Amino acid sequence: MAKELKSLMNNLNLPLDFLEKIPGGYNLCEDKPEKGYPFVYVSPTFLRILGWTKAEIEEKFHNCFAELVYPEDLEQGLKYHASTASDNYSEDDRVYRMIGKNGIVWVSGSSNEIEIDGVNYIHGTITGITSYMQEKVEAENAKTTFLFNMSHDIRTPMNAIIGFTNLLKEHWDDREQAQKYIQKIQTSNEILLSIINNTLDMARIESGKEVLEETPCDTYRMGVDVVQIFVDQMREKKINFIPCAEFTHRYVYADSFKVKNVLLNLLSNAYKYTPPGGTVIMKTVELPSDREGYVILQTIISDTGIGMSKEFQAHLFDTFSRERTSTESKTSGTGLGMAIVKKLIDLMRGTIEVESESGKGTTFTVNIPHRIAEEEAEIERVEHKDEVNLTLLKGKRILLAEDNDLNAEIAVTILEDAGFKVECACDGRACVDMLANAEAGYYDLVLMDIQMPILDGYGAAKEIRAFDDKTKAFIPIIAMTANAFEEDKRNAIMSGMNAHISKPINIKNLVTTIGSVLHYNKQI
Repeated sequence: MAKELKSLMNNLNLPLDFLEKIPGGYNLCEDKPEKGYPFVYVSPTFLRILGWTKAEIEEKFHNCFAELVYPEDLEQGLKYHASTASDNYSEDDRVYRMIGKNGIVWVSGSSNEIEIDGVNYIHGTITGITSYMQEKVEAENAKTTFLFNMSHDIRTPMNAIIGFTNLLKEHWDDREQAQKYIQKIQTSNEILLSIINNTLDMARIESGKEVLEETPCDTYRMGVDVVQIFVDQMREKKINFIPCAEFTHRYVYADSFKVKNVLLNLLSNAYKYTPPGGTVIMKTVELPSDREGYVILQTIISDTGIGMSKEFQAHLFDTFSRERTSTESKTSGTGLGMAIVKKLIDLMRGTIEVESESGKGTTFTVNIPHRIAEEEAEIERVEHKDEVNLTLLKGKRILLAEDNDLNAEIAVTILEDAGFKVECACDGRACVDMLANAEAGYYDLVLMDIQMPILDGYGAAKEIRAFDDKTKAFIPIIAMTANAFEEDKRNAIMSGMNAHISKPINIKNLVTTIGSVLHYNKQI
């Protein structure tokens, strides 16, 4: 061991073999930048990280630290050799590549100047992080690919919407042609919304905030709801669509929204990737369960579409994964659908298997356990509890707080068509003032946007709840916003609102929510 190192260890009152045992890759170099920082000492861990022997470093790299650093990262790797202990650098500043015996090695390094017997040296450590960096690079590449694909896929329906809107203006007098353009615009709207919803769904799932909300459900009804969405589409594309079901227990406890989401994604893929003249089969059967009082519903969705390679199947359920771009496959999507399917099935304690071959189609088999629901009457009550008596809602006056003129126009038209009277406030402050200046009971409900100038929806709701006039203070408030995450819903409730609905506005959901908040559903 070099005399400099012995002197260092003696000054630190440490045994000489201490550096042989520490986990980091320790090194001591002469402070001679012009000579590439010659090594005085390298620890066994340092050698193990890079894979070289001390003799190989002396022979191949002239015993110099700088020659071991990957050329493109030399400035990064030597950054600490010019630093002092008081300099501040981020963790990313410490990361660079070195030349290992078996290829590039990513390391995180740090170093400081030290004086030994009146001479300056550099001592520091490196930590091997190759596996971490490979995963990080893969994740970044996947996200970059996702953003590229998403940008392309959003532009595709947007171009259609813009193009057909322009054509609609030019052919407005041709009613038949105008109807065709409107239908194509609506189809593009649905594709665009599906892309956005998938992105939001994945964000919600990966945040760990998605939970099961199991209620008694009609299994047959769930299947019919999904099938009906695709019947006309399959027929128009000349796909032979064969849905069938066979089960003993029709009623089970399930999170119907998540079950439908899984089936919709799988059927959507079957529809998109099956050419005209092909066949799509959806079959649901009941299997026995090891758990008493439970059954397993197995749904098999098969198609004779383009299939997928064995290599891609291994990554089918990865986030942002897609075998072909939408340009190649002629279909739109972000590559999130199957990742969402897998995560939802895992959440429901189920399984999914895939069999596929390029050019020969794909078969998905989904098994989800469900607790048997015994009372049919309870099912019917749950399924119909939100049906609204529209007669009782007609004439109710709504105060709409919305700063976007186009959104306000859409909402007013929808609400007035449903029989409501509507007055508008251009922001949260105007909404609070209009309610404060109105007679008690004049307004029946407030529809509140969240992101508004002057005073946002949360602030407006809090001020309303603080009114001295309790009739006004307790007026029902519904958040109507593009903020669709679970935390947005919680924030709405925490600010004193009664419910939350997301944009784009679903007319049935809007009216149902208003009826529920005003207690005018059929069960009241």
